[in-house]
Amino acid sequence: MKNSIISVYFIIGLWIALFICGRFISMNKYLCGKGFDLIAGRFYRYITASFLHENLFHLAANCLGLYFITIYLDGKINSVAIAVFAIISATVSNMIFSLIYRWTESFVGGSVIIYSIIGLIVIMQLRCRDSAPFMLGTWYGNWTLGYFILANVINGSAKRADISSIMIHGISFAVGMVIGAIILITGMIRV
Repeated sequence: MKNSIISVYFIIGLWIALFICGRFISMNKYLCGKGFDLIAGRFYRYITASFLHENLFHLAANCLGLYFITIYLDGKINSVAIAVFAIISATVSNMIFSLIYRWTESFVGGSVIIYSIIGLIVIMQLRCRDSAPFMLGTWYGNWTLGYFILANVINGSAKRADISSIMIHGISFAVGMVIGAIILITGMIRV
């Protein structure tokens, strides 16, 4: 199944480019997220953390997850709107996580974008009765369910059932639902 959402390809391309650059220069050290007590005014890290990955497995899982999960949104929401929603939701999620885990040395990963989008999809199902129902047994449905579960079992560092991964995923899912509800109720995005 093909995904024609241009912003999804842009985000995946950016993830891959930054991952490759990160193999030559130590970008994570300068761009990763940090706990609030360690951020030292470098608030840009709340944005950049969502575009970095620990290793190739982490990157591949998020690229595939984003590609297949967003197939449901193809034709329903404008590509630019999806990108703006994803980046804002991920940034807010990283800020909340940073306030809870105030002394965290480093956090990275695009899963905050993906879980925010899953939160948006759930809100669309509850709010937009005219929208096509989300269905398991489809590429996007199976990937969404599998990603939702497995990303909480194995995180980007290949740690199993790490509570911080469960927290950031839960936070970004909830933020995606809240921001999704706001933009749907206010009509900022029409579905």
